[in-house]
Amino acid sequence: NHPNVSRDGAMPLAPSLDTFGWFAKDMVTYDKVGAVLLGDDLHRHELQRPIALDALDGLVLGPQEADEYRDMIRNVSSVMGTPQISAPLSHSTDDLYWCFRKLQGYEAWQSHGAWISQSDRM
Repeated sequence: NHPNVSRDGAMPLAPSLDTFGWFAKDMVTYDKVGAVLLGDDLHRHELQRPIALDALDGLVLGPQEADEYRDMIRNVSSVMGTPQISAPLSHSTDDLYWCFRKLQGYEAWQSHGAWISQSDRM
């Protein structure tokens, strides 16, 4: 959530997980859209070092993707500092994924269950 961007009129799925975003073909356009949508940051926070999760870094698929990922890490590190290595995950990535999906499913049912259950919805 961001106070400058309203989600009014957006269809919720899992409200505690829902977020907004935008896409652009290049960082210049992405930055310009962000400046328009987000405006000035009224709550300036110091940037903190990024956190690296080895378990997630290992999920990058092919060699080209791994090269792009390393370039991204270098770019981020040049601005924010070398990532801090996080403690190993306490559960497998599969377990964490299914935990997320169960939470998402529960919230989606809370948001849309009554509508789904209606026999005359079509």
